[in-house]
Amino acid sequence: MATKKKTETENWETMAAEPVEGYQVELEDGEPKVTLTMSELRELIAQEVQAQKAEKPAGAVKKGKVKHIAAKPAKKVKVKLFKDNGMYKDPVFVAVNGHRFIVPRGVEVEVPEYIAQVLEESFRRDQATAEQLMTLERKFKEDSKKLD
Repeated sequence: MATKKKTETENWETMAAEPVEGYQVELEDGEPKVTLTMSELRELIAQEVQAQKAEKPAGAVKKGKVKHIAAKPAKKVKVKLFKDNGMYKDPVFVAVNGHRFIVPRGVEVEVPEYIAQVLEESFRRDQATAEQLMTLERKFKEDSKKLD
């Protein structure tokens, strides 16, 4: 035997007919209207807060609270950047995850290992770019000789 599902309005009418834990519920234009005193409202809010705390998993982090974990000191390595009087005379700025360093050229300095890795990767990419430019230049010269 099939049962008729109650509509939302019928649910509210049922609630209005039955007192809800001492609160007065009335229907106004098909919507529920609940009349509470300030102390009743505070009590209701306190109950809801307690219910939400009970539902929170054990490892949940509270909003606004950040737990800072002390990082291990980074291993230091020595680096010496190439220096000339032309294009490679200025110090190099390196930033990793908010940690900023200015590495002078021509002087051996100790930096954290991750900064040395960034500098090394930058050097490798510069080398690859220079090789690619030389290849393109050679190809251009060969192609221009064919046209002559």
